[in-house]
Amino acid sequence: MIRDVFWRIIRRSILFVGINTENAETTAIDINGNEAVYFYDNHNYSHIIWDNGDYIIDISSNIDKNALISIAKSVEKVG
Repeated sequence: MIRDVFWRIIRRSILFVGINTENAETTAIDINGNEAVYFYDNHNYSHIIWDNGDYIIDISSNIDKNALISIAKSVEKVG
């Protein structure tokens, strides 16, 4: 099976991000002190979305939840 990981990083000041969670159960999780939303969609992809103060970060993948959380926790601000 091919594993995909998609990243989207958006400057917070220029865009409002809407999340389509229709028919999905959302869970609040912590990513490095930031509240994040985790959900699993009807296309068999897990999503983690959070705001680090400067950017909205959205990571989506067909890997398992714990692996996706590990990837999200590895994201750091630089500079």
